[in-house]
Amino acid sequence: QRLLYVADMNLAKRAWDEANAGWAVELLQRHRPQPGQPDLRNFEWFYLDRLCHKELLALSGHAGPVGCVTFSSDGKRVASASADGTVKVWDATTDQETLTVKAHSNGARCVAFSPDGKRLASGSWFSDAGPGELKVWDAISGAESLTLKGHTGLVTSVAFSPDGKRLASASWDQTVKVWDATSGQETLTLKGHTNAVSGVAYSPDGKRLAASGDKMVKVWDATSGQEVFTLKGHEGEIDCVVFSPDGKRLAASHDGTVKVWDATSGQETLTLKGHTSFVTSV
Repeated sequence: QRLLYVADMNLAKRAWDEANAGWAVELLQRHRPQPGQPDLRNFEWFYLDRLCHKELLALSGHAGPVGCVTFSSDGKRVASASADGTVKVWDATTDQETLTVKAHSNGARCVAFSPDGKRLASGSWFSDAGPGELKVWDAISGAESLTLKGHTGLVTSVAFSPDGKRLASASWDQTVKVWDATSGQETLTLKGHTNAVSGVAYSPDGKRLAASGDKMVKVWDATSGQEVFTLKGHEGEIDCVVFSPDGKRLAASHDGTVKVWDATSGQETLTLKGHTSFVTSV
């Protein structure tokens, strides 16, 4: 038992160093004594346990894995989408759950607040009818206002335009779709990826739309749908993409690195290394 304890503490420290807090916690939990069992824990257990629980808030309540989490623009609320089919909204100060929406029967994959914080958009793994769907909700009451169908694969990412008038969605069907956020009408379908599209983001001025997918990031004019440029360099599938707050840079990640590009010229400006596994968010 003592040898196993020592081995697991070494593994837990390695897991923490590799930013895998979940695995570290699981290793630590193995050695939390049950009634009548000897307590083998020493300083290293309590030190690692404190490292793994330095969060300001712990939001619990989903019955399945959480695939996406996002803040409202004012930072006062947090929304989460889960494989249990629900979207939850929490007070970011008190950790109180303020809303639960039974969003998608077969799992909620992604969620986003509108810029004014009054609406939520969520995307599903698959709907009862088959392909993924998008839904728009009142962020206070939870009333459903729109159901958007058109993707033939699960919906991986969703984003409101900065003015809140449009909604962009990325899908496993290799497309990005743009919708009128009021009427639900599809206004653009952007193609060019040869595999699943995993992330989508508007530039802060709303003029450009970026999407990540098959080892590349594509950037389009958000109004006309014309492709502006394609950014390459990653060796693996790219999970996410984001614009800097001033709109001058783009960052994307997956293959253990984060790459930064000039958002105007498309020139790569930085490659950030150090992760020993996939980088799934940036």
